[in-house]
Amino acid sequence: MRELEYNFTYREKDKGFQVILSYKDSKGRWKQKSKQGFKTKKLAKIAGDKLLDEVKEKTASEIIDEALEGITFKQLADLFMKENEPLLEYETILVYQSALKQAQALWDLPVTEISHMNLAKLINEMSVAASSKKTYFSKIKRIFNYAVSPCKIILTNPCAGVTIPKDKRQKKIKTLSNQEFLNLLDYARKESYETYIKLALAGYAGLRYSEILGLTWNDINFKTMELTVSKQYGRTGKGQYKMKSTKSMNGYRTIPIPVELTKILLQYKKSVPLQINSRLFADVSNNSTAVNSIISGGGYTITIHGLRHTYASRLVANGVDVKTVAALIGDTVETVIKTYVHYTDEMRSKAKEDIIKIFA
Repeated sequence: MRELEYNFTYREKDKGFQVILSYKDSKGRWKQKSKQGFKTKKLAKIAGDKLLDEVKEKTASEIIDEALEGITFKQLADLFMKENEPLLEYETILVYQSALKQAQALWDLPVTEISHMNLAKLINEMSVAASSKKTYFSKIKRIFNYAVSPCKIILTNPCAGVTIPKDKRQKKIKTLSNQEFLNLLDYARKESYETYIKLALAGYAGLRYSEILGLTWNDINFKTMELTVSKQYGRTGKGQYKMKSTKSMNGYRTIPIPVELTKILLQYKKSVPLQINSRLFADVSNNSTAVNSIISGGGYTITIHGLRHTYASRLVANGVDVKTVAALIGDTVETVIKTYVHYTDEMRSKAKEDIIKIFA
């Protein structure tokens, strides 16, 4: 790493001593700082040392590591992944890998030569949806942040200010009305009792599929009619699955469960043998294909995750505030507003009734 080059000059001036600090900045330009008015040269030297400390502190972030100056983006990404993989969830690692595939145009370019224009062009040429562009670009930006600090290869992140094009397509997340949900449960119960229980948990409690598979009987309090989400069952490697912590701090939550779901779970507990690990379901993976196949077999164009959307939308339609909905489903308020809350037929019908009452 390039060391700070500097020297001091002392001279008598205006019946006192002056200290001049000359130093080279990160771009190799000589600069000066000075102080004067000291009675002795010794005091001037002490002031010079303080000046040097200030300069070192100020320029520390501007010093480029010469050993890494010619590194390519692919080499940088490999360094980043090697250092961070042990700290990342397996699913997050897969996202980084996908992002790097989309960034192949940058692989052989020296990091110091990659510009804002290179990145803007990369975004425009990505053959994925706008939402995926946003996700992938956030990972690429994180790698360039790593180049700034701690690697000190570049001074600023070239990703700054790059605009991600918005998806102009109108997205409509599918939900079910209450009657459609009840009809789906009736159909699923005839096809697969276990699938019926999973759908009930998704629609009556808003759980993610990985959270459903992570449930143990200790998580369900039948007396207080509450369910605690503290873990999930997910992928930890290729073909490897196990219990993990929730996706975020928001994911850890205790939620009230309706009487109907309480009855369904009590009946299920009585009818199935208790597993040693106390899990409700013995699935060895978190693949929901089989469950979704049963749903589509009944003529429903929705997935089990869509029942989570249904749960959130029904809460809002019945007057539950957005902050409470976010807490119940384990997401942020922003995510609830953007993703889970939609103006459904049920909400439209209730709005019509409310307007008639208000203006009667």
